Formats: sequence, C-alpha cells, structure tokens
Amino acid sequence: MNRITKTDIVVVLILLVILAMAINTERNNRKLYKNSRYTIGTTVRRTYNRFGQSFLDYKYSVEGKEYICTQEYEQTKIKKGENYYVIFQSNKPKISKLLIDKGIISAIDSIPYNGWTELPR
Repeated sequence: MNRITKTDIVVVLILLVILAMAINTERNNRKLYKNSRYTIGTTVRRTYNRFGQSFLDYKYSVEGKEYICTQEYEQTKIKKGENYYVIFQSNKPKISKLLIDKGIISAIDSIPYNGWTELPR
C-alpha cells in the first residue's frame, strides 16, 4: 500500500505555493502592460542573495507618493543613482518594472504628476 507521508504533503504544499506565485506574477505582468503609464526612476542599490542572484532596488514617484521596488537583474554596469524609465500600473503604481534597456532622452524638462501614457520620444 502507498502511504502519504508528511514529507509528501510538505512537497506538494511547496509546489502549490510556487505555482501560485508564478500565476500571480504573470497576472501582474499582464495588468502592468495593459494599464501602464511611465515615469523615471532612480537606482538605489544592488543586493545579492545567497544563491548569487542580483537584485536592483529603485525608487520613483507617482502623484506625489514615492515607491521603492526591487527587481532581479543581471547587468553589472548599473550604478547607484542612475535614472531609467519605469513602467507602472496606473491603478496600482506599486506594481512596476524598471526599463533598463530604454535610454532616457535628455530633452525631458519635467515628469507629469501621474506619469506619461507612452514613453517620451
């Protein structure tokens, strides 16, 4: 007879949590690109976890409120204090992504209070 052990239950629960996190991330990404706005963010610091993954903390402001977020990123050329575009969810600005690959144009005089509807050209 096959018996279900506590270890089996723990493994299944861990897998379910990982699956739920992946589904939530994918859903947030879809929402991010569907209801998006743009602003400019500044890198705050890089951190590393014990598995060697690097993370980038960045901050940005929307409607006068400052947000600090973290995302995984491998590029080593990024320095503290550099500016990049940030895409954020218009109804939940905390959900965002730093757009490292998009260069900021130098002709920007000011950032709209609630961000741009599209990236400046």
